[in-house]
Amino acid sequence: MDRIGKYQIRRLVARGGMGALYLANDPDLDREVAVKVMSEDIMSDEQGRARFYREAKAAARLQHRNIVTVFDFAHDGDVPYIVMEFLRGQNLADRLRTGPPFTLPATLDLGIQLCEGLHFAHGEGVVHRDVKPANIWVLPDGSVKLLDFGIAKLATSTLTAGTAVVGSAAYMSPEQIEGQPVDARSDLFSVGAVLFELVAGQPAFDAHSVTAVMMKITQDEPAPDVRTAAPDTPAAVASVIARALQKSPDDRYGDAAEMVTDLRIVRLDLADQDERSQTVARSRDAEPPTWHQEAPKPAATMGSPAVVFSEPTLPVPRHSRQDNEAADNRHDVFRPSEEAVEAPQVAATPAVVHASSSWRSRWVILAGLLAITALALVLFFARLQPFRTSAPSLQVTSSPEGARIVVGGQDTGLHTPADVRIERLPADIRLEMAGYEPFLVRVTEQQLGAESGRHVSATLAALPKVSAPTPEVPSAPPPPAMAELSVLRTPAMFTSCSAIIGRAWKGHPFDGVTTIRLPPQKYAITIECEDQPPVRGFIQVPSGKIARDFQEVVTLEP
Repeated sequence: MDRIGKYQIRRLVARGGMGALYLANDPDLDREVAVKVMSEDIMSDEQGRARFYREAKAAARLQHRNIVTVFDFAHDGDVPYIVMEFLRGQNLADRLRTGPPFTLPATLDLGIQLCEGLHFAHGEGVVHRDVKPANIWVLPDGSVKLLDFGIAKLATSTLTAGTAVVGSAAYMSPEQIEGQPVDARSDLFSVGAVLFELVAGQPAFDAHSVTAVMMKITQDEPAPDVRTAAPDTPAAVASVIARALQKSPDDRYGDAAEMVTDLRIVRLDLADQDERSQTVARSRDAEPPTWHQEAPKPAATMGSPAVVFSEPTLPVPRHSRQDNEAADNRHDVFRPSEEAVEAPQVAATPAVVHASSSWRSRWVILAGLLAITALALVLFFARLQPFRTSAPSLQVTSSPEGARIVVGGQDTGLHTPADVRIERLPADIRLEMAGYEPFLVRVTEQQLGAESGRHVSATLAALPKVSAPTPEVPSAPPPPAMAELSVLRTPAMFTSCSAIIGRAWKGHPFDGVTTIRLPPQKYAITIECEDQPPVRGFIQVPSGKIARDFQEVVTLEP
């Protein structure tokens, strides 16, 4: 394939279940793009085609720095395709397999960016439902992009996967596994599972089969503690992860913004601890010398009194006896305090007091000269380069107005037109607005030095409107009515036992009288008998009002 639509294909990047991803060139804007083309198998599959269209519709309405940007959606003949920004780097799953472990600050930064992208998506009515390392892209500068909204759920959409479970088992929430309605809190459970794996180096829920993984997610209590696998993890980090992994959605974070707040607090605490540790280490490496003054002591070999001063504990060569005698004749001896000669104390003579005073005055004069020299150097360099007392201000405007202003990857909370203070140069300024391509410019110190360089004006290019797909996406059938199942011919060992089915039903389904009333689908079941360990497995609840043998509907784990 050399071309699809107007896009010139350069090479195949990857091939997956939904289709193929190509690196292509947009001839109109002369830029690299990624083109995702639906495969022939998916084109013939009604549900697969609907998922492909849903990905385009969900991603096209999301313009955020932590979500992959969709430029276009169109058809080449009967073949639909999506055009997105081309990303360099690698997905998190490959990074975990091949790269070095993430540091704790890098893990928290990744979690913050991931939650910020999800918070924006949730605000637009989109629940991702498949947050996992393979759908998280890590750029070379450490930025994070969320990919693949193929099974995303729109708040206004009724399209579902029927009773089938969609998603990746190890990162799905309990309610998603059981086919219950999901909301933004389901995505936060998946974020908690991703953070657990980054910190601990192993999945939060790991077992020998997909079924066993699902059983752990839905049945095991309480949520796993990351410190069992990584004992050095700070308690605050473990607390954030544990809250995100709670079984009940009501016990998790209410929204992604709340989780971002906790992650930022933990990140700042870690930075403060590192700074305090470095300060203590520097102070230990550079302890000031201690000055001691001892009482006058007689020299070891002379009858006249002398004064001995202990100087800073510095490397000083040992003096010979002749050196010491010569120093005694000058009435002042320079040597470490531990080498002072022990002898009975005697009173200092006026000559000794004069020598001590003279020594101190020399140090005072030397200190004064050093202070004057330092002040002169400060004034000299201040004249050469005036000191900047405040961060420079930059006027940012755009057409149309109202674009969000991001400086150095951080949202300033301002919208154009606005005056932005630049704390560090050079700085990357990004303008974002729904329905328009992001605008990026780098501001340097040389540009700010000129008066004309203190103004950034941008004309934002509108994104092509996503045309509605030619084929009509069929609406999902209405949810099936409640099924009624009677279980017959139950093994004798289970006839008087109770059972827990899914998260919504508990009773005695094997007594020949009780009827199981649940929506028709497959559920996890736990059979509890007196004086016996619980037995786990799965039960298939068929549609309608029906009776089935135990062996037909119940599958027990070995």
